[in-house]
Amino acid sequence: MRKARGSRAPLAHASLCLLLASACSDPDPEPAPKLAFWPLDFETSYAKVRDCRLSPAEHDGYYIQVFANSAAEQAYVEGLYPFAPGSELVKGEYEDDACAVLARTSGMQKLEPGSDPELADWQWQRADRQGHLKTETPARSCAGCHEACESSDYTCTEP
Repeated sequence: MRKARGSRAPLAHASLCLLLASACSDPDPEPAPKLAFWPLDFETSYAKVRDCRLSPAEHDGYYIQVFANSAAEQAYVEGLYPFAPGSELVKGEYEDDACAVLARTSGMQKLEPGSDPELADWQWQRADRQGHLKTETPARSCAGCHEACESSDYTCTEP
């Protein structure tokens, strides 16, 4: 009786492919970039609470639109301070006066009272257009500018 030729070939081929793939893989892959707390689709999933306006100094001359999650929308629009924990405000920072070409984003997320009194219980982040954090928390620079807006719970842009 003759054995069928190649009956083990598919298994051997699969094993060889697996071995080669593992041998050629990067042993120290780059860590995945950290993402901002807001969703990438914030422009459609959050409410736009401030129209497109130039922000010459505060945000490096970008045009700004402000978006709020459901926890922050009413408080922002009606000026009901302080914001509830979980409130998120995101500034889309755009290259053009129609706010169509997103350059980067900055966001504030309200924390539980007492979580970070030094930063007014806000988490501050800046990210590129893909949501990758440019810095974990630019807290000092953001919070420093926003100190002047303490009466509106550190939110400086009005609707």
